[in-house]
Amino acid sequence: MFAPSAPPTRRTRGRFGQVHGLVLGTVFALSTAVSCAAQVRTGHAREGVPQVPHVAPVKHAAAQPLAAPPLLAPVVWRYNTASPLCADPIVTAAGQVVLATAEGYLHALAADGALLWNYTLQGSAIGGPVSDDHGRVYVATVGRKLYAIESSGSAAWTYTAVVEIVAGPHWDSRGFVVFPGSDHHQWAVSTRGRAVARLPLPAQLNVDQGNALDATPLGGEASGRPVFDAQGTAYVPLQGGEISLVKSHAREGCPVALMGVPLAGVLWFNGELLIWSRSGQIALVSPAPLRAACQ
Repeated sequence: MFAPSAPPTRRTRGRFGQVHGLVLGTVFALSTAVSCAAQVRTGHAREGVPQVPHVAPVKHAAAQPLAAPPLLAPVVWRYNTASPLCADPIVTAAGQVVLATAEGYLHALAADGALLWNYTLQGSAIGGPVSDDHGRVYVATVGRKLYAIESSGSAAWTYTAVVEIVAGPHWDSRGFVVFPGSDHHQWAVSTRGRAVARLPLPAQLNVDQGNALDATPLGGEASGRPVFDAQGTAYVPLQGGEISLVKSHAREGCPVALMGVPLAGVLWFNGELLIWSRSGQIALVSPAPLRAACQ
């Protein structure tokens, strides 16, 4: 690895050229960059040892509601991490739902909601995990660590940065994991766990907050970014635990109650809606009843 002030060597000069433009092509969601360190208790289990949270998570609980009022849409499955989430879950190329918690765990769920594996991190996650095109997961933690976890749950490598990592990593399609450092630079790390570039951060980051629907009355306060179906209908998570459906060219949204706690986000997953709260509740629900309720 090179020192921050050292010029690129002949071996790394091509890499610098290859990743030149990461400043313009990479967006870091600094609003989710704060780590969960303040929420984590001391006395973690050893790094990398598969652990189950203090309360055993529920893999399949169609017979149990998430919270009052019960979910109105049919529940395909639900899961409870028993610990707040550090950031939004992701869906990997391997078809897994991966999420990071304040307790310092990574959870990976299968398409049917079954727990595939847990991974214990050394310290709390910074931001959320990201995935490459092969399903490998990357996550940063306090203590300057960047982890690469295979889709099997085993560690591929751990990279220790020379500066503090100030936000979650970003996967660049050219084959690099990129994170912003406390030195006001962004660092590109190869899939082998070696730093290959250090470039200045832009003076001002334009973070997309997904506010394209701000002018449309939603029936509540939006709490995350919308997703869209093939007909152009937007599904917007709300603070009151609803999802607001905004049809194309509609003048207002149609809120449908789902959870008794504020929703934090929504994603498409195998044609269904993956919803979650910051408290660690996650569920897969069918969108058809939502559309029927807003006819």
